[in-house]
Amino acid sequence: MSRPVSTGLMTKAQVTERVGLLYEQGCDVKSDADAGTVEVKDGDDVVFRGLEKGRGQPWIVMHYNSDRITWQKPEGSAP
Repeated sequence: MSRPVSTGLMTKAQVTERVGLLYEQGCDVKSDADAGTVEVKDGDDVVFRGLEKGRGQPWIVMHYNSDRITWQKPEGSAP
């Protein structure tokens, strides 16, 4: 598996919105509300992963590029 393009924290609402947009683009979404995890794939490639730190806490998220879905690194981040 490739390294994530970016990692960070997001609120549950932000994760829900991001996952919804990826789903609309034809990505496959697998989530487990009890475990607080989500994984989104574009074909065989993972493009988004999230792990809830705890109930009501922010999510740790990772963005990965695929041939079709690409993310930009945040400004000022290391190469």
